[in-house]
Amino acid sequence: MLPIPTDKPGNLEKGFRILEDWAHNVTHLAADIDGERPIILEESRMGKGAQERITRKILPHIFAGSLYAKRLPIGKDSIIKNFKHDAIRRFYKDWYRPDLMAVIVVGDITTAKAEVLIHKHFGKLKTNPAARERKYAEFPPYKADDVVVASDKEEISSSVEINFSAFKKEDELTLGDWRKMTCRNLLAMMFNERLQELRQKENPPFTYGSSNFGSMARGYDAFSLYAGAGTGDVKKAAQALTEELKRAEKFGFTATELERSKKRILNDIERSYNNRDKTESGSFVDEYTRYFLRKEPSPGIEYEFEKAKIILPSIKAEEINAFMEQYIKGGGKRCIVVTLPEPKEGENLLTGQEIMDVITAAEQADVKPYEDKAQAEA
Repeated sequence: MLPIPTDKPGNLEKGFRILEDWAHNVTHLAADIDGERPIILEESRMGKGAQERITRKILPHIFAGSLYAKRLPIGKDSIIKNFKHDAIRRFYKDWYRPDLMAVIVVGDITTAKAEVLIHKHFGKLKTNPAARERKYAEFPPYKADDVVVASDKEEISSSVEINFSAFKKEDELTLGDWRKMTCRNLLAMMFNERLQELRQKENPPFTYGSSNFGSMARGYDAFSLYAGAGTGDVKKAAQALTEELKRAEKFGFTATELERSKKRILNDIERSYNNRDKTESGSFVDEYTRYFLRKEPSPGIEYEFEKAKIILPSIKAEEINAFMEQYIKGGGKRCIVVTLPEPKEGENLLTGQEIMDVITAAEQADVKPYEDKAQAEA
């Protein structure tokens, strides 16, 4: 994103010229390329802490069977140091092209003026009929339950994450699609409330817990659970996550939980609607970027608020519980990630089998239905 101050008339033209240069006028002189290498290498060096080392250990497990398992976005230092100049020129030619670009203009400018500037600076770009195909890496379901335990000498806390197999993200083109997305959000919201209750106990099993339907890779979503154990017992955290998940799978969510969560979503949308004239340009840019990259609808807050008032009240607990069956109980195998400080002298590192034994025992536990204390206190 390029913020452009509009206090001077010439700034807008300069800003569009910069965007045009980025799009198709970069020269890639040898001296410029070589001058950039140490900058990228320094970025790489600064990122080489405990988190980066742990990420390299767990990445092949989380993205098993996918190209994403093989490389972090910044790449390898050896390649950054030694790639030929023509390699980056070829990359720029292959992928910086109009059919893969979008120009988003938001701010104190009329539509007519924005269109004139876009045509002036980008109208000359032509698509090459022989351009390379833009391929998207697949993210296959896990073939078996997998546990990876990663420790590091600089890590100071423990955590456990349970990742379910990813599924292809559905296009959100209709109100029915929006309803499905909202059901998934409601499911995660209600589960998070239950985790929050566990965290508030006198002796909580974890210091932080969350669940999420999120994007694991372009075109894929997945359900995941996370618990931070701090300096506590990570096995206790894994047990609590698993038992709470089993409770939700077996008994579902209550109507009162659902009503509270629906009200919260509607209140959030209404707040955005009431503050629509105060929305910053960056928020619109982010929304339009998601529309371009992810096909996420952008109908405007007025439309969303009106439809939310109709759709949200009609969503029932049975509908949410059906999503549990589809995305979680039917979600196949899992990748379970445990991060730990390096064991002290004389101690043994926790094994994946020990974690799997805890989870298996929790799955076989005799859990009781969830008691909605907020309802009881009302």
